[in-house]
Amino acid sequence: PDDYTHFISIPFTYSKFVERLNIFKKKILLDFEDSLEANFVDFTRTHLTVLMLSLPTKEKQDKAIQALEKINDKIQAILSKGPIALIVQHLECFSSIQDNKGKHDRAASRLIYAKINARDADYLRFTEIVNAIVTQFLDDNIIGKRELSTIQYNNTTKKYELKHPHLTLMRGRDNKTIDARKIIESFGYFDFGRQRIQNIDISARGQFDKDNYFQALHRVNLSK
Repeated sequence: PDDYTHFISIPFTYSKFVERLNIFKKKILLDFEDSLEANFVDFTRTHLTVLMLSLPTKEKQDKAIQALEKINDKIQAILSKGPIALIVQHLECFSSIQDNKGKHDRAASRLIYAKINARDADYLRFTEIVNAIVTQFLDDNIIGKRELSTIQYNNTTKKYELKHPHLTLMRGRDNKTIDARKIIESFGYFDFGRQRIQNIDISARGQFDKDNYFQALHRVNLSK
């Protein structure tokens, strides 16, 4: 059952980046059809998810806040080498149907996403932050095996990292899938640009702030 109440998010909602998202959306709607309009997510909530969290009580919420506070010095040490800006480029999809090699069926996509470039030097530094978060939340028994479904342990670097770092752009609605074949064929190499990460939030699901982003239970400011 999906009883997640919160998630750790990296907002990608800064004006120049959202501008690129809207350019992409306009191109899609021009080349295809306006019927796809409803499939786009609200770009004022664009984010990279690090972990899903089940924090139903104030005690658990406080524990999660404390876990992030414990690793603040580690995070600031990683940032002492300079700000981290992630490259967002190219499209792919997730589908409930996969072939024997694990390739997702583009004809029946649940969602279409923009990929984060995982080979970039800044992304490798970002992975150090992800590793610090996952390790601390495991140590403090805030997450377990279920929450690690989107995380993998890299035996070479000895660090936890995201399996598929991505930003969701479009979703299937009303249990219907999207045929992403022509979209990815036409716009698969779209470049959304480089976005500096400025905050790490513990975000509340279904609750929104004055800017329409997910309400922050706690926010770590990375742009000091």
